[in-house]
Amino acid sequence: MAAIDKIIPKRLNYDGDERTVSNGDMVDAQNVTTSVDGKGSFSVLKNIKGTIKGDAINESNEVPNGIGQCTIGEVSDPQRGFIYYAVQSENPNFHTVYQYNTITERDRIVLRD
Repeated sequence: MAAIDKIIPKRLNYDGDERTVSNGDMVDAQNVTTSVDGKGSFSVLKNIKGTIKGDAINESNEVPNGIGQCTIGEVSDPQRGFIYYAVQSENPNFHTVYQYNTITERDRIVLRD
């Protein structure tokens, strides 16, 4: 029986042409992030962790239920342990930017329009 050689992607190569990428390189990826942990780890791929339910610091910081809303963007600050995410709502009084603390697993309102 013939052996099947599997090529496991290890690096994300944004600059290369799809037709000329090396074994182990890929030009696009979903649900992964590039690592910048230290020396020699540039562009090393890591899986994104799954969803964790976060609690609000207090009632006034809770994400309201029953209002049509969606997250329209997020940015991570791994050095401080924060994730900021923007939520757009059908109700213009609830367009909000939240800060999620990855250590305490709690979120709070940073800006509400």
